Amino acid sequence: MDETPIEGLNQFRHAAEKVERSQGRSVKDKTPVFVMIDLNRQVKAFVISDTSGFTIKPIIAENVVKENCILITDDWKAYQDLEKDKYRHVIVNLTYGEYARGAFHNNTPESFNACLKRTIKGTHVHVSAEHLQKYEDEVAFRWTNANSQDTMFETILQHVV
Repeated sequence: MDETPIEGLNQFRHAAEKVERSQGRSVKDKTPVFVMIDLNRQVKAFVISDTSGFTIKPIIAENVVKENCILITDDWKAYQDLEKDKYRHVIVNLTYGEYARGAFHNNTPESFNACLKRTIKGTHVHVSAEHLQKYEDEVAFRWTNANSQDTMFETILQHVV
């Protein structure tokens, strides 16, 4: 699982619209999203109000079965103490340059978030926070069905009809 802010970069804003100290994980002027991906590439993606543990942990509790599950996250403070909730939890310490811990890594949800951002920048150019969940759902659908590109149109029609 991973979280990321979505929206415009300060460097592309007019001087009057720039937001001070909005670099990195700051969500002062951005909309955060949270994504969970299982080993079968099934994606659950959420637009969230903030990246705090108070927001993220209830989503985890509602969507993750504790038995036979290992949560893999980065070292963001919202994921601390998941063990207290009886989850098996592996933390990859990106802060210290650790990108994998044995066989465990957080690259898959980070890759999904990169695809989401590239889709917004390249295909949609701009999205509003109001409709961001729809765009996130679209990218999640494409991600989940990536191995069936040839039949994707038929798959979409099955969900519509």
